[in-house]
Amino acid sequence: MTRLTSKFGLGTARALTVACVLLASLTAGCGGRTVLGGGSVRVESIDEGTALRPTLRLRAYQAHDKNTADIYLTDLTPEQLEPTVDPTTLAGSIVHVHMFIRPRPGRTPIEGTASTAAIRHVVLANGEVGVYSGGGFMLPSGNAGDGRFGGRISRASLKLTRATDGFNDLLGAAEFSGSISAPLDDAMAAKIEALLEEAAAQTRPR
Repeated sequence: MTRLTSKFGLGTARALTVACVLLASLTAGCGGRTVLGGGSVRVESIDEGTALRPTLRLRAYQAHDKNTADIYLTDLTPEQLEPTVDPTTLAGSIVHVHMFIRPRPGRTPIEGTASTAAIRHVVLANGEVGVYSGGGFMLPSGNAGDGRFGGRISRASLKLTRATDGFNDLLGAAEFSGSISAPLDDAMAAKIEALLEEAAAQTRPR
């Protein structure tokens, strides 16, 4: 992944890669929906006419019990997750989906308006950080504890809840949709989580 200054930050880079991948217009195209290694993810602004469509090739999940799991996805490389890497040099996305209850017919609501998962989408922009948080309904595919686990999320609500002072919010209120899946990998999940928490610790409430 090229280290470019994102338009979410204070830099002036206007590279086509950033325009098409990090923040693409919903009406002007850079092709169709991005096909990801672990499914397609799209964050669409409700008000601004913009969308964030990262290519989240690196992914891992942790299972805690049959009802709870943490899924981590990022467009960063394994090398960029190492503690020796300065996080202020990174540009990309980290997505954390926490399923806190598995929906069951007759016991829990099976509908898009229910809430079964919390979502954080962290945007790294060469020193600036934005944390979009919210939640929605996740329809699981498989069971927590399987070798691979994920599910479908449709139009979950997100908004910027924390950010560094120089972060430029170009999404506003947004909706998160996509099909996600990840292999069971405690070690890799812990690495992605560590960087996510380190980045989030630099932010303040918005």
